[in-house]
Amino acid sequence: MASHQTSSYSTAHSKLDHRQRWVPIFALRVVGYILILLAILDAIDSLVPPDFFNPAWEFATIGRFVDRSPVALIGLGLAFYEGKRLRRPLERLLLKPLASLAILAGVLYCLTIPLTLGDGMRLQEQAIAKAKQDQVQQTARLKTLETSIRQASLAQLQRLATTIDAQDLTDLPKTETRLRTELLSRLQIARDTAVRQSLTASDKQRFVLRKTVIKWVLGALLSGIGFIYLGYVAWRTF
Repeated sequence: MASHQTSSYSTAHSKLDHRQRWVPIFALRVVGYILILLAILDAIDSLVPPDFFNPAWEFATIGRFVDRSPVALIGLGLAFYEGKRLRRPLERLLLKPLASLAILAGVLYCLTIPLTLGDGMRLQEQAIAKAKQDQVQQTARLKTLETSIRQASLAQLQRLATTIDAQDLTDLPKTETRLRTELLSRLQIARDTAVRQSLTASDKQRFVLRKTVIKWVLGALLSGIGFIYLGYVAWRTF
């Protein structure tokens, strides 16, 4: 009788110990599957509606995939946790396709690297072209203003003064000749300032773009390696 009670207690204790080990593993795997589904939903949201061959859309979409890749990587790591242990037959059937999907995702991440570099170059060319166009338009506007100053009467010069420098209209010359000279001097200063600001903004934009390209290229490479490694290990395990 004592032996039977001891055996029953041992069996119950074994079941309890098995349950205590199974519950946290199951919880982690459920979290992993949820993260994978969230990553898939986010990928669908990023790709719909598609705008392929638009470098700005492609560049932003790749960046979003790279920035969100940790969610999918963590999800896969949790889903594959503890290998074959404590898995139902149906779950085991899904693991190989999931491992294949991870390898495919890794390959796609690596393939985005040349696309990111190409889009970055095209966006930089577009930014340079726009900066040149803005500079041409600004130069034309200032040239027109200069012509107006040279041909304007005293009353017209006084009105044009607000166009050049609306913040500092004190102590302007009262005579037409001196006022014209002063406005032309201020116009030249405004022209030089506009050129410097345009160059500074263009340089800053190119720096930010290059930094972003480097970040997303390295991110895509690391993410691709992570997906391929997890998928390969899971494929061999299951």
